[in-house]
Amino acid sequence: MGTINFPGLATGIDTTQIVKQLMAINSRRSANYKVDKLHLSQKETAVGELKTKVGTLEKAADALSDTEKLETFKSSSSHPNRLGIATTSAANPGSHSIEINQLATAETWIQDLSSFDFDTELVGAGIFIYSYNYKERTITATATTTLADFIGLINNDEENPGVTASLLNQGGKQHLLLNGRDTGEDFQISVNAKNTEVWKPDSGSSDPTFLDDGENASLTDKIIDLDQWTDAHTGTETITISGTNNAGTTILPSRVLSITADTTLGQLIKDINYYFEGIANARLENGQVVLTDYTSGTSSLSMSLTYAANGSAASLGLPTMVVSTEGGSTSESLTSLTSTSFTQTQNAQNSEIKIDNFTPTAVAEVQTLTPDAVATAGTYTLTYGGETTSALNYNASTTDVQTALNALSTISAIGNVTVGGNDLTSTSGMTVTFASSAGNTSMISINIGSLTGPTAVTVSETTRGNNEEWVSRNSNIITDALTGTTLILQDVNDVDTSSNIIPIEITISRDTGGVKAKVNRLVSSYNSVLTYLKEKTEYNVETKSLGMFSNDIAVTLIKTQMKAPFLGVLDGFSSEDPYFQVSDIGISFDGRGAMTFDESKFNDAIEDDYLAVIELLGAAAKGRSNSDTVEFHSASELYTTPTTYNFTVTVASGVVTVAQIKLSTESIYRDMTIDGNLVSGNDSFDSTGFGPIHPENGLFLQVDLSSDGTFTGNVTVKRGVGGALEKVMDDIIEADGRLDVTSAGIADNIRRLEGIIEKEEKRLEKLEDRLVARFARLEKNLQLLQRQLAAVGALSSAIFR
Repeated sequence: MGTINFPGLATGIDTTQIVKQLMAINSRRSANYKVDKLHLSQKETAVGELKTKVGTLEKAADALSDTEKLETFKSSSSHPNRLGIATTSAANPGSHSIEINQLATAETWIQDLSSFDFDTELVGAGIFIYSYNYKERTITATATTTLADFIGLINNDEENPGVTASLLNQGGKQHLLLNGRDTGEDFQISVNAKNTEVWKPDSGSSDPTFLDDGENASLTDKIIDLDQWTDAHTGTETITISGTNNAGTTILPSRVLSITADTTLGQLIKDINYYFEGIANARLENGQVVLTDYTSGTSSLSMSLTYAANGSAASLGLPTMVVSTEGGSTSESLTSLTSTSFTQTQNAQNSEIKIDNFTPTAVAEVQTLTPDAVATAGTYTLTYGGETTSALNYNASTTDVQTALNALSTISAIGNVTVGGNDLTSTSGMTVTFASSAGNTSMISINIGSLTGPTAVTVSETTRGNNEEWVSRNSNIITDALTGTTLILQDVNDVDTSSNIIPIEITISRDTGGVKAKVNRLVSSYNSVLTYLKEKTEYNVETKSLGMFSNDIAVTLIKTQMKAPFLGVLDGFSSEDPYFQVSDIGISFDGRGAMTFDESKFNDAIEDDYLAVIELLGAAAKGRSNSDTVEFHSASELYTTPTTYNFTVTVASGVVTVAQIKLSTESIYRDMTIDGNLVSGNDSFDSTGFGPIHPENGLFLQVDLSSDGTFTGNVTVKRGVGGALEKVMDDIIEADGRLDVTSAGIADNIRRLEGIIEKEEKRLEKLEDRLVARFARLEKNLQLLQRQLAAVGALSSAIFR
């Protein structure tokens, strides 16, 4: 009998191949998912690349978004090894001749008579006193302190005011050297036999420390902003500074500081120093006034500050000044390092320069003594710089007074004075005119304790003296002589063979090349983004396929949005401006939409009107009013919409009573907020707290209150193309911006597909397991059937044999 044959493995059937073919059919859906994921991953990568290109364009726009960033300068020095120069946007173009008379130096003191051969020798127990910039330190050595240890005590002192100690090994001796860390005549060193008197606020008084919002106030804090100030400021308030000198003599007259809205603590400290000129130094330290005597040793120095409201409801808490360190209470006792053994080897001096050979005309100081009543009997004395005249009769002539003053060494040292006007038998006043070479001087004080008639004699500075031939600063880096220019002094000028000084020439010019380079970067970055967008959104003729973002409106719109800031008249500009659209300065577009830059046209424009070009590029909340009475003050880059506004302002009796504003395209005015002579736009925000409700949010106008009436006009707020493009780019790439949302959407779809693919892979694994098991059972059954057929065949053969 014949047999049944199946072309498998054991059975003649290739079940493995059958399973593979069945799995291939069932895997088509998973493969499609994977292809979709691949496309999404490619889009995700493309969005990342687009973000990078847009970010580069945003940075290029940012570089053009502010006129201060654009108004840069190039500078040069004819002798850069002697004078370096740097500029900011506040500089002005031009050339200047600079003469450097001297460099600023730091002060140095060295122990001349030294007994030390080695730094390991003991200095002995005792007290060493030194001061720097009117800050005094007491160093205590013990019996085991070596010279090297002593140097460490100075240098490692946490309250070291700025002195570096070191050793000079010369002539076989170790000489202690004290060097100031700062240059300039303000930073002087002294080694003192006795300590110096210091006055500070009484810690137990109610207002020892000036505070601003609970923090220690600084020199720039306004007095009316201090926590110690209460109620409204009227302008009548004053602070009176009074006190005595080292000898205990009252310093007359007292100095009165009028408190304006802008008066700072720095002005108060300045006035205290003016009052104590030549006697003591005041500084603000951690919000506290500190007064230090110029002279070490016993002192009768004193100071008080008195506030007067003068009809105002405002109050001001001032510190009660007391002795913090009694002058002369501590004496030096370190016999190996006495004050008399030190000598000054380098004086702290300011740098001195002359600009364009300018020397201001010297102005003589004039001080006037005015009695409140005529003198009828008795005597009085005058004091200057710590020296006092002999007693002068109540009716001493101006000649007698002049002779007495000129006899003082403190007067003759700065040039004699001339006394004029009237003697004290008249209330018209006696004038004391100093030599013009004396410059700004200390104030004369008068003692009228033995004088009959006047109860007070006011000494006032009617003309402030000035004899500064040189621009003088503490540092060799001078930042405030020429506007926006830093001068770096490195050496004095050369001289020619006739000993004439050879001036150093500096030149400051506008960096037009730098502006053009920034525009070129913008054009290049713009076209890079445009090319990439075209590739990813438009139809490709060669591949005959659409770009991957052809159906993504968020991405395709970027081409339109990035071009919009360059079209038409820029926000806030008009035909009244020299340039009001980017094509005026050479920026345009070709037929393919690519940005082009005509450098020749740009060069002509920037040479013709530099400021107009950089304003077109980088005006940021800049404004202009057509009214002489109501002027533009400021605007917010974030909140004020750049456009043209109409305003109406009414002034009555020097007070703004009505202020309203609207867009030039609107018909209804909105009220503005009035604050003195400033009026501001409505500053309300929407429910999110970020979006301004009205376009004039952040806009401030300043009103001239000298004339009454109703004033109307318009104000224009400008935004240059750099800022406009930067805002568009920010909206695209910022968190939750257009590309961020697109990227997030793609990422969500990838994650969704990954989940689907994972489930599909699990389904296919189970299907494969079922198919393998099914075909295994089939083979087993077929094998059994074959064996049965074989047995039947054998039986049949046996029967029919």
